[in-house]
Amino acid sequence: MTRRGKAGRYYERYHCWTSSLLAGITPFRNKKMYFLAGTSAARIVAGWSKVSADLREPGAPKRSKIDLENFNRTQYFADLGAGMRFPVGKGSLITEVRYQAGLSNLAGVPTVDARISTLGLNVGYLVQL
Repeated sequence: MTRRGKAGRYYERYHCWTSSLLAGITPFRNKKMYFLAGTSAARIVAGWSKVSADLREPGAPKRSKIDLENFNRTQYFADLGAGMRFPVGKGSLITEVRYQAGLSNLAGVPTVDARISTLGLNVGYLVQL
């Protein structure tokens, strides 16, 4: 169903705790560019769905909590990426592009195959102690 020519939307958002074990490889002499490889694990702790007014039943809530019973809440990833260091003051500004390929099935039922794969851009400031 549409209103004013706009299509309805359904969103899902998840909160996760994530940790990574990565190795950095710097093959160039200037040591500004580096490559990353490793693994990551994530634990889904909560999820919410949000439905636009075009798709909602009258009186239904705009946002509702997702029941994670049929989810495999622990996810594993293979990480590959590259980054650049830019000296700034006493530290370095770091930019990274990282791809995480999902290795585990998101669905907790055997008849569904769903995986999470992400492409991320990370920006940070590194201070050497």
